[in-house]
Amino acid sequence: TIYHWALGHSWDDVREIAGMDEGDLAMVILRTADHLRQIESLTDTHPRLAASARQAIDIILREPVLVE
Repeated sequence: TIYHWALGHSWDDVREIAGMDEGDLAMVILRTADHLRQIESLTDTHPRLAASARQAIDIILREPVLVE
């Protein structure tokens, strides 16, 4: 589900793939972003991995999950 969201699929398509309610799907995405933030903090020991995590966070935290 997160993979399809990160690829840029529409919210409705991802909801259909996941078979979840909107709130549950948003929570999964937000929790994934939280886990990625932990990986992002490894800049001293794993700089490339941390950079990838930062990029993933930017990709998955988009509307309607995060409204700017």
